Amino acid sequence: MYNATRATYYNLPAFTPSVNQSSPTPNSLAEMASSDLYDMRFEWPHQDRAPTTVIVTGTFDHWTCSIKLTRTDSGFVGSVKVPWAEKIKYKFIVDGQWLTQAACQRCPGP
Repeated sequence: MYNATRATYYNLPAFTPSVNQSSPTPNSLAEMASSDLYDMRFEWPHQDRAPTTVIVTGTFDHWTCSIKLTRTDSGFVGSVKVPWAEKIKYKFIVDGQWLTQAACQRCPGP
């Protein structure tokens, strides 16, 4: 999902971060007022072979792999609270494999 008026998102094709790459900063999402955040929706649709689990992780959760998407009839969906004007980097973990949205032919692009 991409909205140019809110923030810039990067779906990183050649980057697999260490899940212990960084620790939360003093200005973490938990300390921000709810008016400083909005819900960013992530989607991973079913393909020919439906995955068992889909996780989205990125700068919004410090690459901790903490956001498991919920299975629906059309795929996997979930949302994360993110700051309004912050650049967000993220990747999907589909059945343990780190993938970008480009690896999903039916995913909506930016």
